[in-house]
Amino acid sequence: MPIDWFTVVAQAVNFLILVVLMRKFLYGPIRRAVEAREKKIQDSLREAADKYTQAAEHEEALKHRHAELEASRDRMIGEARARAESERQALLDAARRDVDAKRTEWLESFARQRDALAADVGRATSLAACD
Repeated sequence: MPIDWFTVVAQAVNFLILVVLMRKFLYGPIRRAVEAREKKIQDSLREAADKYTQAAEHEEALKHRHAELEASRDRMIGEARARAESERQALLDAARRDVDAKRTEWLESFARQRDALAADVGRATSLAACD
């Protein structure tokens, strides 16, 4: 069977035309769509990385704020305990002074009553001795 060179050349030209047309109308739009999709994915990844970084910074800020609040709370509790202790001590001192004052008053009253009783006994004795 003889080779028809005109058919071979025509087939080759048809193939080249097909490749050019496919490249222009098929591969170009597909390649642009793929590139657009890749760009969109990379933008999404970059945005996610930025948000992750912002979230990490926000987390650090919150941890720092939490530590400050803990320190402030501890300081305030310490101050409140110190005030409560000083108030307790002041109340104990006032109670001791009141007890000491009542005790002194009671001892003085007791001494007066003892002296009055001794005087009454002495008078009753002298009246009984005189009678």
